[in-house]
Amino acid sequence: SANLYAHDVSLRGNRATKQGGGLYVESSDAFLTKLIASGNSADAGGAVAIDRTALVLSDAHLSSNTATGPGGALFASASTLAMHSVVAEGNLAGDVGGAVALLDASVGSIILSTMEGNRVASQSSGGPSSCKARGGGACGCSDASRLRLFASTARANSATNGLGGAVLATDCTLE
Repeated sequence: SANLYAHDVSLRGNRATKQGGGLYVESSDAFLTKLIASGNSADAGGAVAIDRTALVLSDAHLSSNTATGPGGALFASASTLAMHSVVAEGNLAGDVGGAVALLDASVGSIILSTMEGNRVASQSSGGPSSCKARGGGACGCSDASRLRLFASTARANSATNGLGGAVLATDCTLE
């Protein structure tokens, strides 16, 4: 597998027709610090999408990203995600995980992070989501995935026509 190391990177106003509006990583190890991702869009993972990848994301700011399907800011499929000191605000997803979506047996840890003002507007079935439920304004976890939340805040997130204004956990282990 390949390794990606990125420090002090800005991804703004990018678009992908499928996954990862700003960044797509597959079958790799990725370490991103001081990432600013804003105004990106895709079907899944408005800012970042990972597939069969281990991602460590620290000291990042993810804002105003959009996905027509899962993961307004970040979408993880069959991956491991560790978020530390991340602010995710004002992101929008079409079906699950306004800020973060963990699907397909992904494992996610969200540590010392803030998710605020993210939303799911459940009008679309776009993107590769296999999640049967719609929602999780801040974070959505499904499809035999695991989510760990440590010393983090979810504030003023919403799931319009969906479940879990802050967190949706269906077929998920929430720790």
